[in-house]
Amino acid sequence: MRRAAALVIVCLLPALALSGCWSYRSLSDISIVTGLGVDKDPATGDYNIAAEVVDLTKSIKEGGPGAKLVEARGKTIFGAVRDAKRKLLNRLYFGNVQVVVLSEEVARDVGIRNVADWLLHDAEIRETLNMLVMKGGRAFDLMTLDGLDQPILSLEIDAIISEDNKVTASTAHSEMYQVFGMLNSPGIALTLPAFHIAENNGEKVPEADGIAIFRGDKLAGYLTSEQTKYYLLAVGKAKGGILTIAKDGSGAPDTSLEIAQSQARMAYQITDGRLSFSIETETDVYLAEEKKAIDMSDDSAVKALEKEAGARLQMEIEAVIKKVQAETGSDIYGFGQYLHRHDAKLWHEGLGDRWEEIFRALPVSVSCKVNIKNTSSIRSWEGGHK
Repeated sequence: MRRAAALVIVCLLPALALSGCWSYRSLSDISIVTGLGVDKDPATGDYNIAAEVVDLTKSIKEGGPGAKLVEARGKTIFGAVRDAKRKLLNRLYFGNVQVVVLSEEVARDVGIRNVADWLLHDAEIRETLNMLVMKGGRAFDLMTLDGLDQPILSLEIDAIISEDNKVTASTAHSEMYQVFGMLNSPGIALTLPAFHIAENNGEKVPEADGIAIFRGDKLAGYLTSEQTKYYLLAVGKAKGGILTIAKDGSGAPDTSLEIAQSQARMAYQITDGRLSFSIETETDVYLAEEKKAIDMSDDSAVKALEKEAGARLQMEIEAVIKKVQAETGSDIYGFGQYLHRHDAKLWHEGLGDRWEEIFRALPVSVSCKVNIKNTSSIRSWEGGHK
């Protein structure tokens, strides 16, 4: 805990120094906000915010610094923030906000543009903060949890997004500048990380749970963690994750491949007046585990495994594309953006105005190439898995 507390201070001080706070205020004069939760009161229509504020009164010996939660409300986001400021003697400092959590209700019924506009107009807010959606519940419920690895919850959530994106590809981060870009760019729909509350040894903890998909600025649906992995592979943003396949064709997974890196290319075609797209992916993997050992010096065996893995990827990517088309009509892949950039005339001749309708029925072909990079140090499940 002492190490984590020291790490918190190391994380917070550079932002304060860069902001110029040192020039006119000491740490005792400001309240550092690290996270914000945004809910809407269904009875009054007021915004309720929960601001996580660093508590610097504890010494490292006491396990500090920690955090406290300040609750406030207002008819607007700005009004709720003003209410929070009235509840503290110190000036609220927003230059180190790591995450902004939106309740599912706010994301679905109100939309995120009001929140995004307030963030944009606050001079202290960093463009790299993460926005996310609390799946199936209130932002307040997430903000009241205790962190497992960090004394400050917002820092832990930020770390989960970063690590899950790199290691498991189970969510995709959307920093504030990216959110603004997607909200205001034609032909691409916004996605945000989705979180829920899980249990770990009897404790409630925050857990990444895929991505939230938006239509315009309002929530339209979700992808699970597993589906998110195949979405990221389709757009060339997968930095990790495990692909399981059945190399004997039985349907029961018997081989695990660890994704090292992936690239994706898209292209469009117009045939007989009909628009279609193609996606080509190339993924480098490491052979992590297999139930039944194969001779990796046998080139034909390696090629067969790569072919089977490519077929599995193709099937999963196609399934996720069809799900997104049917259930949300939101072009999270950026097909429309690609078309707009490469043929603006065609886009403005009527496709742009009808893009949601066109995207729902858009034919998309997928081809996947998999390269196994290692042919040694294979862990076998034969004789018991360790």
